[in-house]
Amino acid sequence: MRRPLRSSKAARFFKPGEGIQVGRHTVNAAYFQAWKIPLLRGRAFTERDDENAPLVVVINESAAKALWPGEDALGKRMKLARLGPAWAEVVGIVGDVKHDGLQLDSQPHLYTSNLQVPWPVLRITVRSSLDAAAVAAAVRGVVQSLDPLQPVSDVKTMETVMADANAGRQLSLVLFSLFAVIALLLACIGIYGVTAYSVSRRTRELGIRMALGAQSRDVSGLVIRQGMTPVLTGVVMGLSAAFFLTRLMSSLLFRVSTNDPLTFAGIATLLVAIALLACWRSGAAGDAG
Repeated sequence: MRRPLRSSKAARFFKPGEGIQVGRHTVNAAYFQAWKIPLLRGRAFTERDDENAPLVVVINESAAKALWPGEDALGKRMKLARLGPAWAEVVGIVGDVKHDGLQLDSQPHLYTSNLQVPWPVLRITVRSSLDAAAVAAAVRGVVQSLDPLQPVSDVKTMETVMADANAGRQLSLVLFSLFAVIALLLACIGIYGVTAYSVSRRTRELGIRMALGAQSRDVSGLVIRQGMTPVLTGVVMGLSAAFFLTRLMSSLLFRVSTNDPLTFAGIATLLVAIALLACWRSGAAGDAG
């Protein structure tokens, strides 16, 4: 069981003549291990990074690219607003974490040791295989033994945190999915009905063709070919429009492409199959007539 501490505050890194806004988080030595944030280069914090040691920071990959593009950020020094004149040395680079929201691109963030930059309000993260209620009770007991006046509030599992963060997005996706199913159903009914009706109006023409010696397969082929031409044209135009319009949904998705080839292929195949069925049945009815 590991209990990393964390607090957050906006920080500003100053380069000559400009400032770059980054997220700042005060954490302890076990934070990266407990959250399974990969250490890309350098080292994480240790218990030796206290108030008597030189000020050090760990930055994420986005911060390294933004602050020192094309350079190795390890060993670089920076000054942080509101932390006095002391210089902080970059001792580690970790992977990006979605601190700002799943729908946003990763932003620059840096981490300071809670032993060097203490913060009055801390969050305790506990990774355990035990029941959540038992872990919460154990944490409360430890905190109370250290300081009976220290409150422990807002205890949540990571599943609850993720559900709260995605509640609005999930509702939007459910509504989008419902409307998409209705639209697909209406499209299938519309394609079948329009195709069947257009062919049924040619029943007399098809009868004359057969009376003049046309074979059933020739009539069926003609009906399918002429009926499928506008359908295929519409499918191509619809896929092209969907390819560009689905980009508007990118803010609702996380690690899912808005242009999923299987989805596009499946919907197009379904619509073509419905139209083909309508042409075939109408053509067969025309032959029988």
